[in-house]
Amino acid sequence: DLSRVYEEGQDMAGGRATLTAWLGAPATPTMQSLLKDKPLESDEIHALVALFEDRATTSQPEPVGASMVSFAILGMLGAALILFAFDSLWKTRLRSVRRQLVEDSKI
Repeated sequence: DLSRVYEEGQDMAGGRATLTAWLGAPATPTMQSLLKDKPLESDEIHALVALFEDRATTSQPEPVGASMVSFAILGMLGAALILFAFDSLWKTRLRSVRRQLVEDSKI
């Protein structure tokens, strides 16, 4: 996930230069295996760094707390709706069988 790579690079010494160097020779095994046959060229690296920088300066961070709260509320409402539906459908499921058993036990 490279969505916040520029912000993380700013925290380290070098920022833009560090990100450029990493994209030129990535240290992670996954990226090394992907780029070993066709490494990124310098103009591609500069374009990627510019994209990450632009994304970091123009995008607003999504409020994580609000989305998690709405997800939890929707989940609880969905669960309550499902429980209500099952209760309504199965309310009379065995009533006739139970009535017959109760009547037979009185005899």
